[in-house]
Amino acid sequence: MSQVSCHAICHDNGPLLKSVLSTLKPTAFSEMGRVLFIPSMNLLRSTTSSFPSRTGSRMLRGSKAQLKEGLEPTVLSVAASVNLGADLDLKAIADACVNLSYNPESFAPLVMRLKDPIATAMVHRGGRMTVAGAKSVEDCKIAVRKFTAMVRSVGFNVRPFGMLIKNISATFSVGFKIRLRDLSKNRMLTPQITYEPDSFTGVSMALPFPKANVMVFRTGSGMIQGVTTFKDLDKVFKIIYPHFKMYAM
Repeated sequence: MSQVSCHAICHDNGPLLKSVLSTLKPTAFSEMGRVLFIPSMNLLRSTTSSFPSRTGSRMLRGSKAQLKEGLEPTVLSVAASVNLGADLDLKAIADACVNLSYNPESFAPLVMRLKDPIATAMVHRGGRMTVAGAKSVEDCKIAVRKFTAMVRSVGFNVRPFGMLIKNISATFSVGFKIRLRDLSKNRMLTPQITYEPDSFTGVSMALPFPKANVMVFRTGSGMIQGVTTFKDLDKVFKIIYPHFKMYAM
């Protein structure tokens, strides 16, 4: 058998081969540092298969998978809270207005609805109002003005102030199926990730920054909730997409 320099082999094959050679018995080496036994290619293949590839390592450190053009979340609802600045008689409002429901025995707030823009408001006796269902911040502001006008028409001197966007909900579809069980083991995306297929068919995760809750299903569709700006919504989708791509079926 021809003798091959250990240094040359390690130089050509990298640190991994060094670790393989280091597992051989000391008697396999001559005093001159030359290899008397070279492991077979099958041994090298079986050993290297247990190590992640360089490509895989880069993906684990943070994939740069590009979003397809036009692939973005679809906004379902923009929710906001606002203070009307006055105590209200909800029954009087319910008797005077239309497109609302009021059943204090089962649900205390007064529920008001708009068709243009589509929005729903929950009005509390103390003057706090929550608006949801609008498709944009501008539609949400318009809905607040219209709901306020309805309350004012009954005779209450209300002036809305302190409007805050509380939640933006959006759906998405990435266009490919996802291996959910493998995804649920990825703690680099977030440590708060759960997958319990017996009770819920999707993966749920909580992102710390931007703060958001994400649900995703095997089909590649899902929902993002908890963000308060469209910038954060876009940022969350760009964060989660590469991780979904890693586990595409």
